[in-house]
Amino acid sequence: MYQKNPVKKLISSTLTFLGCSIAIPTFFTAPANANYVLCTPTNVGVFPERIHIRCTQNFGGVIYFAVSTSNANFANRVLDIWKTGLTTGRQVGIDYNPSDLTGSSVGCLNQDCRIIRYTLLPR
Repeated sequence: MYQKNPVKKLISSTLTFLGCSIAIPTFFTAPANANYVLCTPTNVGVFPERIHIRCTQNFGGVIYFAVSTSNANFANRVLDIWKTGLTTGRQVGIDYNPSDLTGSSVGCLNQDCRIIRYTLLPR
């Protein structure tokens, strides 16, 4: 009758566990150049080329965050989240790259505005 080697099984299970425990944290880490902030909105503006939010806080000189209206579906979802934050007095979470200056093409000034990666309404 064939018997499994318990030591070999233990080593195999341990290596499998270690591989997963190392892979999972690196999967969920944010890019090195990403910033996540909680913004207390003071106003939300809608323009032909962008939608922006103004925060009471100053994040290294950035007080505005914007999204291009070129992707209307995304822009509308962002607007819904930002309007909810503004009307309910809740903070909105915003992820952005501080070195991304592409927002100038939609009227987001480089000195105080950044394009968002995503936004959310935390609990």
